[in-house]
Amino acid sequence: MDGIGAGSCPGVGTLPEGHPPVLKLTRPKPELYSYTKERVENLDFAALRADLTELQTNSQDFWPADYGNYVGFMVRQAWHCSGTYRTYDGLGGCDGGRQRFDPERSWDDNTNLDKAKRLLWPIKEKYGDALSWGDLQIFAADVMMENAGLPVLGTCFGRVDETSGYWSIELGPNKAQELVTPCLAGSDQDGNCEAPFGASTTQLIYVHPGGVKTEEHPDANNPYDLQLMAENMRNVFGRMGMNDSELVAIAGGGHAFGKAHGACPLGAGDAPFAAEVKGERPWQGPCGEGKLQGKLENTFTSGYEGPWTETPVRWSNFYYQYLAYDEFEMFLSPASDTTDPDPAKWRNITQWRMKDPARREATSAPKAHGTGKVPIQMLTSDYSLSVDPSYKKIVKRYADDIKELEHAFTHAWYKLTTRDMGPRSRCLGPYVPPEQPFQQPVYNPTTATQGEITHLYRYLKNIVRGAEVEYISLAANSAATHRVTDYRGGANGARIQYSPEKDWPQNVGLQPALLKLKNLELDYHVSLADRIVLAGLVALEAKGVTGLSFCPGRGDAKDGSVSEDLKLNLMYQFSWADADAPKARHAMKISGLTVMEAVAFYFHKTPNKDAVKALIDGTLEDASVAQEFVLYNAETLQALYELSEDDNFDTHFRNAWTKKMHADRYDGPESNVCEKLCVCGKKLKRKTKDPYRRELTFASEPELGTTTTTTTTTTTTTTTTDGSDEEDMEMLPHPSCVC
Repeated sequence: MDGIGAGSCPGVGTLPEGHPPVLKLTRPKPELYSYTKERVENLDFAALRADLTELQTNSQDFWPADYGNYVGFMVRQAWHCSGTYRTYDGLGGCDGGRQRFDPERSWDDNTNLDKAKRLLWPIKEKYGDALSWGDLQIFAADVMMENAGLPVLGTCFGRVDETSGYWSIELGPNKAQELVTPCLAGSDQDGNCEAPFGASTTQLIYVHPGGVKTEEHPDANNPYDLQLMAENMRNVFGRMGMNDSELVAIAGGGHAFGKAHGACPLGAGDAPFAAEVKGERPWQGPCGEGKLQGKLENTFTSGYEGPWTETPVRWSNFYYQYLAYDEFEMFLSPASDTTDPDPAKWRNITQWRMKDPARREATSAPKAHGTGKVPIQMLTSDYSLSVDPSYKKIVKRYADDIKELEHAFTHAWYKLTTRDMGPRSRCLGPYVPPEQPFQQPVYNPTTATQGEITHLYRYLKNIVRGAEVEYISLAANSAATHRVTDYRGGANGARIQYSPEKDWPQNVGLQPALLKLKNLELDYHVSLADRIVLAGLVALEAKGVTGLSFCPGRGDAKDGSVSEDLKLNLMYQFSWADADAPKARHAMKISGLTVMEAVAFYFHKTPNKDAVKALIDGTLEDASVAQEFVLYNAETLQALYELSEDDNFDTHFRNAWTKKMHADRYDGPESNVCEKLCVCGKKLKRKTKDPYRRELTFASEPELGTTTTTTTTTTTTTTTTDGSDEEDMEMLPHPSCVC
């Protein structure tokens, strides 16, 4: 992050007297080590799978495996790494491997997961930078579940590790989170956190498994209102884009493996953040002595104790059979404490067990360590699935048909672990399944040749004349939905033609321009998405913007179903005054633009430094929101002064526009297809039989690929023996230069 000293902007002007010191805000680029697409694709996946299979049953003394098998532990790690994802702003998920850093690593829900990473470290070290922590955590769970009998849908590799928890800050608990998604840790609201906060409780992934916090049950140990618990689950899982069928599949499918840990009434010990201050190991566990301290039968993770099924290391649908056909009763976890004379000070940790002693015995599971058997158990969150009418029907279906369950769980699991990865084109590796609905599928991409696109470019000059602002806004608003958190949104797909995007206030007046582009009759195929972007470019050129490039190949979506929650990233809809300021700043952060670029992009309707100066001196027309957007914030105010001088505006606007228009054209996790197509300024020879390229002439300006019969251009043409034209061209940074 580059610092700017107080009082001046070097070479570009001076801040107002008394203005506070300002830092330029830029997104910290994760250190990618030696990570490249090629290294990931050349990974020895068979050897990696074999190493994970060996680890699965190779119990280690520092953290012995329950049942001699780490499948439950690795499923929990992957689940909690992925389950932070929320649709509101795309934050969370396992991309970045941020569970290794605060705030996530010290959350209550991630207790003891530091040991899971220690178990995986020799494998991570063996494969080096080609295997990210994010990919390793997900693949470890996938491999071990397959070994346990579950045929998983597939694995998307390509997660890029970050070197800090920067992109988890707004997940909380902290001040930044409270400003963007209000829910104060430890407050009366905590436990009933409302959207857009992702979970019901700070430091948890989803809901509090013991119940919903009420006045009668302020500690959230509320097993008495199961329907309230069920509704709370529906609400919270909905914040990450899961429906009822997916929720029930994820809840029970994940709990098919492993057990809960609550054997120690003294808790887990200090979390990493607190332990390191004391110079101690995190989550030591105060129960037990010597080598047994905090381990085996002395382990505390959640406070609940016991397995969910009688086969905790084998895939089954027993979880659903129990809920569908057995009655349960409440009991207290061994981590409960009822020794205080004052019942108000008791710590009741309530769970559920089968009511029929015979059934309880018949469905008992082996002890995780040692000999003997223990009854299976359910949490209040689990048992609520048997009460809610919608959940109950789904539970019954999964209990009666394990194949239906497998289909539902594997698809829901892949969605859970991959939702933050964006389109399928960002996935790498040999196990990537077919494109899923949540991955923003597009269809019928542009097939027009470069000459045909040049023809459309000329045609659009007449179309946009007199309505430049509308066509610029159409392209800007279509592309501005893109966000760098979960790689959703963007111009690819032209979802601005569908609800909800077309109904947003910023887009309502753009429908006539959209329809005109949609109804163009062409002899070649150019997607609506490409028409929108190219029309915006043509309109900007009419406004005097130069040096832009166009990268064709976008397709069109069939509906707007993946556009929910993207309105936030039209960042200029917010006022920067009062309560909206943190949300506006957050929108800028997830846009992927620098402050300079974001402010320049705001002026897309009047893309020049004169408009910036007019805003500063208060003479810009229709600036009621714009003035608040930039004048009430230190970073944006500094950007205004810099953009108003010299050529800063042109450079930053061009960068911002190009970033937003090309942002969603992925080729793996880091690459962009548009990067490969740009050959501007280089000589090349190319053969063409394209009639548009052979016939078009331009009288007023040099164009790429024209003949030389009527005007002087950068192309000379000779006829070859096969009847095609061989062109000796110098490609220019022009719309017909495909970059």
